[in-house]
Amino acid sequence: MKLKTPFFLHSCLILLSGVICGVLLTFFVIKPDEWWRNVLTSFAQQEQKFTKFTLIDQLLADEYWDKDNLASAQPRMIDNALRSYVAGIDDPYTNYLTAEENTQLVQSLHEETGIEGIGAVIEKRDNYIQIAEIIKHWPAYKAGLLPLDRIFFIETGSTQDLNVNEAVAQIRGEKGTEVRLFIQRVEKAGTTKEFWISITRDHIELPSVVATLLEEKGKKIWLFEISSISEHTTKLFINELTAFIQQGMKGMILDLRGNGGGYLEEAATLLGHFVPKDESVVKSEYQAYQSVDFLSKGRGELANIPTVILIDQLTASAGEIIALTLQERGVPIIGMPSFGKGSIQTFSEFSDGSSLKYTIGKWYSPRHISVDGTGVVPNIEVKREYEAYQASGIDNQLEEGKKVLGELLVRDEK
Repeated sequence: MKLKTPFFLHSCLILLSGVICGVLLTFFVIKPDEWWRNVLTSFAQQEQKFTKFTLIDQLLADEYWDKDNLASAQPRMIDNALRSYVAGIDDPYTNYLTAEENTQLVQSLHEETGIEGIGAVIEKRDNYIQIAEIIKHWPAYKAGLLPLDRIFFIETGSTQDLNVNEAVAQIRGEKGTEVRLFIQRVEKAGTTKEFWISITRDHIELPSVVATLLEEKGKKIWLFEISSISEHTTKLFINELTAFIQQGMKGMILDLRGNGGGYLEEAATLLGHFVPKDESVVKSEYQAYQSVDFLSKGRGELANIPTVILIDQLTASAGEIIALTLQERGVPIIGMPSFGKGSIQTFSEFSDGSSLKYTIGKWYSPRHISVDGTGVVPNIEVKREYEAYQASGIDNQLEEGKKVLGELLVRDEK
């Protein structure tokens, strides 16, 4: 998408003129004076909004010394201006993305594989690189990095002037090598924590559903690890579910730890296997659109299967939708309070490959509960013992989940 600012306002005026011609008769007959005042006010506000930008662009075009440099810098200038303009909203989930940044984010939702790095999706903010998503099981997750962590230095180099591609190139590297990052973390209380961290790179594979056969109290149970809610998650879940049914599994553990979210509609589709048809699974509210009550389109064939859910502080967004909806239906949750992202984003992609990711609404549980800023509260709070896990391979949260599920299985037999 090519933008030349002096023509931007002109194009807006032409567009508005067409709209005016289409509705002139309707409004003019009703309240001509008031209607014209509104139109003129709208024109004046639009012109004033971009006057300074237009003047600066014109001054540079007329008087800047190095015309070749100005011409070559224009795409970067426009990207930087748009990024800063959108960042002024101060919403960490609303971002202007260059074509390169947009490609990286789309790939993360399409389960690209074969990458050597740390397992994090990043985006550019004003003067730093921000972590948008942490991928479960991989180095960034194991190191304890969180979404919205700010990367100010990669090794000894500042990220202030880096674009996403440049930052990605520095963070990625051969499996087994280390990268050192300087992180600033904004806590929920508003305080900041700053620290250096060294992370060993690995070969990243991104299947969103992994199923493992376990046993508890002599009963076969399945552990479903769902690391993200991508466009193929339900399909992968169904594939594993087929084996689940064929082998006569008695219960399941849904491991949503590290699940940074994904598509709201996909979460609703997945919940259709746990919630009977036509019952509410999630609600969404918008400023510009009608509210939507997403109803189960599935058969709810797993509604009576004893189930336990694991969450942690990285469980977010669509992952929280699944956790909270099932918790309201009596499924116990074990772990730590989740991330607390109750907003909904969408993308508008432009012809040059860039995009705007922006907040359009909020989601609520069937009982109209929001987790925004608070998170899902587990029924049984269990802090992950990372040192014990590294030393012995024992996952204390999973062990608690197996224990609780075993109790549910015994209760169902009575």
